[in-house]
Amino acid sequence: MKENSFDDQIKKKRNIITIFSCIFLGIMFTLLDCLSYGRNMLPKVKDDTSIENISMIIYLYSTITAQIFYGIFTKLESGIMAGAIVESFPYMHSIFNVCKEGNESINSVVTNTLLCLLISTMLVSFWSFLLKKYKIGGFLKMIPKAAITGCLGAIGLSQFSVAYGEICSNIFDSKALLLLSIMVICAFIAFLLQEKFSDVVFIVPLFSLIVISGFYVFFIPILGNSLDNLILNEWLPKKESANLFLNQIWEKLSFKELSAKYVVKNIFNIFLLSLFSLIHMPVNLPAFGTATGVSFNFLDELKTQSIGNFISAFTFCPTYFISSCSIFFNRSGGKGKTESILLGVFLCTLIFFGASLKTYIPRFVLGMIPCFIGISMCYSAFIRIYSEASKYDLLVVYFTAFVSMYFNLVVGLIFGIFLCLLEFAFRYNKITKTGNVSSDLELSNFRNNKFSKSIARIKVDFMLVFATVEKFDKLTHNASTYSVLVLDLMECSCIDWSGSDLLVGFVNGIDSNCKVYIIGKPHNYELYNVQKRFNKEIEHITENIVSV
Repeated sequence: MKENSFDDQIKKKRNIITIFSCIFLGIMFTLLDCLSYGRNMLPKVKDDTSIENISMIIYLYSTITAQIFYGIFTKLESGIMAGAIVESFPYMHSIFNVCKEGNESINSVVTNTLLCLLISTMLVSFWSFLLKKYKIGGFLKMIPKAAITGCLGAIGLSQFSVAYGEICSNIFDSKALLLLSIMVICAFIAFLLQEKFSDVVFIVPLFSLIVISGFYVFFIPILGNSLDNLILNEWLPKKESANLFLNQIWEKLSFKELSAKYVVKNIFNIFLLSLFSLIHMPVNLPAFGTATGVSFNFLDELKTQSIGNFISAFTFCPTYFISSCSIFFNRSGGKGKTESILLGVFLCTLIFFGASLKTYIPRFVLGMIPCFIGISMCYSAFIRIYSEASKYDLLVVYFTAFVSMYFNLVVGLIFGIFLCLLEFAFRYNKITKTGNVSSDLELSNFRNNKFSKSIARIKVDFMLVFATVEKFDKLTHNASTYSVLVLDLMECSCIDWSGSDLLVGFVNGIDSNCKVYIIGKPHNYELYNVQKRFNKEIEHITENIVSV
C-alpha cells in the first residue's frame, strides 16, 4: 500500500510539472504574438494609440476563446493551441481602410470595421459547417509528405524573423549583435537539450527559467536592482503601457453610426477574408500529424473550427488551429484536453499582467523561444529527412519552402503538390508492373509449407503513393485482427515517401502477436529504407519474401 501511495504521489508531481511546462510555453507564445503580431491587426492611426490597444485586445480575447473552445471540441488526441489568424490581417487592414475613407469619426470607423469582422468570422464558421456537412475532406490524406514538410520548413524559417524582431526592432548595432549572439547560443543549447532528452517534456521551459534566473543573478550585482538600469542598457524591453481591458473597445463603439453601406463596400474583402481563413487547415493538420504522429479526422476538426469561429465572431477575429505552436505544446507535455483548456484559462491572466510581464523577461529570452522553434522545425524539415527521402523529395521540400516564404503557405503547398504530381505522372508512364505476380497457388504453397493456421492476405496491386493513401487505408482497415498476415506487394510497381511512411506505420502498428510477411519489393523500397524502419525483427524467407 505504501509503495502504491508513493507511486501515486510521484505521478501527481509529474503531472503538475508537465502541466506547468506546457502552460508556461503556451503563455510565452501568446504573449510574444499578442505584443508583436497582435498590435498590428488593424492599421495604426496617427495620434491615436487606442487603435493599437484595440488590435491587441481583439487578438488576445479571440485567442483565449479559441484556446478554450477548440480545446473542448477538438477530437485530436493531443493538447493543442488555437488563436487568431495572423495571416488574415492584411484583409482586416483593407476593411478598416474602406471604412475610414471619407469618414472623419474614428468611432464610426471602429464600429463598422468590427461589424464587418463579425460577419467575416461568422462566414468562416458557416463555410466550415458546410464543408463538414458535405464531407469534403478525404483529399487531405492525399497531400504529399514532401509538400507538407516544405511548408513545415517555411513555418520554421518564419520564426527567425520573429526572433530577430525582438532584438532589432529599430537599428542594428553592437548591442543588438551581442543580444543576437546570446539568443542564438541559448536557442541552440535548448535545441540540443530537447534532442538529447526528448522524453523530458519540460526541458525547454525549465531551461528558459534557468536562463532568466541566471540573468538576474548575474546582472543585479552589476547594474543594481533597478529595472530602469537594465532597460536603459537594452537588456530588458521597454515598459509597455498597453491597456488590454474591454473598455477600450466600448469607448469607441457608436451603434448609432452603424451603416450597412460599409458592409456593402467591404463585401469583396469580407468574402476574401472568410475564404482565406479556411485554407490554412489543409496545411496545419497534416503538418501537425507529420511532426507528432497524432492521427486526425479532417471532418471532426472542421466541426471544431466551425464552433470555434462562431464563438470568436463575438471577439471580431477568425481563429484556427495553430500547428507550429501545437507541436511544441504537445512536446512540452500538452497531451490532452485538460492542458488545452487550462492554458485558455491561464491566458486570461495576460489581460491583467501581459503588457507589464514582458518587461521582466530579457530580450534575448523573448527571441530565444521563436529561434528555438525555428531551429527545431528547420532541422526536422531540411536535415533529418535525408535518411528517408529521395533526392527529388528533397528538391520538392526546398522549393516548397522557398515558394511558401516568398508568397504564402497556401501557394507553397499548391506548388509542392504540383511537383509531386509531375513525378507521379512520370512514374505512372515509365514504371511497368514487375511481372512477378503471386498466384493463388503460390500463396497456397506458402501457407501449407510454413503454417498450419490460416493466413490473411492483403494484395496491393497499385502504386503505393500519396494519391493512393486512402485506398491503402481502406484495404488494411481490419488487418490487425488476424494472427498471420501476408502483405503482397508483387504487383505494387513503386512507392513514394508518403507510401513508405504509410507502409512502415501500418506494419509497426500491428499487434505483436500477429505475424506479418511482406512479399515483393516495389521500386524505391530500398531507397526509402523501408525495411530498416520496421520496429520488428526481419527474417528473409526467400528472395522475394520478407518476414517482419
